[in-house]
Amino acid sequence: MSLVAASAIHGRRRCARAALVPRSVRTTGVGVRHADVDDLAAVLDERAATSEGVACVIGMPSLPGTARIRSSSARSAKGLGFDLVDRSSADSVVDRYVAMTRATQQLVVLR
Repeated sequence: MSLVAASAIHGRRRCARAALVPRSVRTTGVGVRHADVDDLAAVLDERAATSEGVACVIGMPSLPGTARIRSSSARSAKGLGFDLVDRSSADSVVDRYVAMTRATQQLVVLR
């Protein structure tokens, strides 16, 4: 096998591995925030006072929603995007991935 052929095969493998790692297409410079579940109301109030847009609390589907706050399960939120996502819990790894990738501006993980 020639050096060029070996390099091309190695390059394809590297690209295939890189393709498996999800990467956000949005960059806001705001890191992931961690908060206690008890602080949820304060987090949502702060967001409402400082920003426009819609927040979604994923993992607490019984939380009453408003015009700017939604509440959803991870399965129901799949394919949607929200400015702020608060994730409290998820049933599976897939649900956690879906919940954590819905944020377009900021992700808050509740403990």
